[in-house]
Amino acid sequence: MTPLVVGAVLLAAVTHASWNALAHHIEDQLLAFTLVGSGGAVCGLALVCAAPVPAAAAWPALLVSVLLHVLYQALLMRSFGLGDFGQIYPIARGTAPLVVTVLAAVFVHERPDGWQLAGVGVASAGLLGLALWGVRRRREGSSGDRPEDGPGGREAGRPEVADGGAVFGPPGATALSDAAGASSPPPAASHGPGAWSAEEAQAAAAPEPARATGRLNSPARGAVSPWPALLAAVATGLAIASYTVVDGVGVRASGTGAGAALGYVAWLMLLEGVPIPLFALWARRRTGLAAQLRPVAVRGLLGGVLSVAAYGLVLWAQTRAPLAPVAALRESSIIAGAAIGALFFRERFGGARVAASVLMVGGIALMLHGG
Repeated sequence: MTPLVVGAVLLAAVTHASWNALAHHIEDQLLAFTLVGSGGAVCGLALVCAAPVPAAAAWPALLVSVLLHVLYQALLMRSFGLGDFGQIYPIARGTAPLVVTVLAAVFVHERPDGWQLAGVGVASAGLLGLALWGVRRRREGSSGDRPEDGPGGREAGRPEVADGGAVFGPPGATALSDAAGASSPPPAASHGPGAWSAEEAQAAAAPEPARATGRLNSPARGAVSPWPALLAAVATGLAIASYTVVDGVGVRASGTGAGAALGYVAWLMLLEGVPIPLFALWARRRTGLAAQLRPVAVRGLLGGVLSVAAYGLVLWAQTRAPLAPVAALRESSIIAGAAIGALFFRERFGGARVAASVLMVGGIALMLHGG
């Protein structure tokens, strides 16, 4: 890869970690991804008016990629609801280059050499270390890394996450799978941010199994299983790997030159940015979606703009270099994500997580050397 390509991918890595952090910081994840999708769609619409239309050969890959991106966003919402940013982000991102290496060999005939295979092994060891670190932390009874928060790692009054699905919004809001049935405003709308109603307080004090199980640790039942968060993060990584390969094929078929890549990015961001906002409009039709969006609109829309910039740089790089090395270098965002988790979310990093992250980054460096 040329220095220009390396610089573009590194910039994309930092930008990607930043928009993920912005989305994670918004407690109501449905609102967060509604705004991110809307921001991306607006940027895509503006670019569609200026960039060339992708060639006909690129459209099958582009449409498949849209579906994969929507799946990825749903899985990322689930992951952010279940786990810490500093653990979920490295696992989701670290899974991708390992799978991309295999998929690129099978579908694009980009065969890994010895360096890349060694990198896959080292990065896999780091990925396993991060996963096992999370298991140990949860079994010790801490599902969050913020000592000033409550047992579940979130401040009192903030939403819990049930085993059946992430809770999108303040206490009383429904999970994504049940959002369609929402018929009344969440309690926070009438009691103030973070307030609990008498019914909610009574439900919280009820014995098992009346209480919703989830991220909060109950002294009676011990620490919560970490596996839902870990599995959601790995599934997110698989989705990332899938759309990375599909987009690598699609952007190369869209035409030659930077303008062709820009047209592919424009249509991708426009089409993938629509489904989640439409779902939110339908799911929150009785609870005043606009009023819920207003307090977090700037952060969410900024996340959408950053997401377009980050992925646009990656797609351009994929027209200039093999897929696996680009995917590997892109996951240097793991370092940025870990730093953001420690500095801004006050998540304890710990020696074990440092060692696992170093292994992952070292493996990615080996894969990059091989490319």
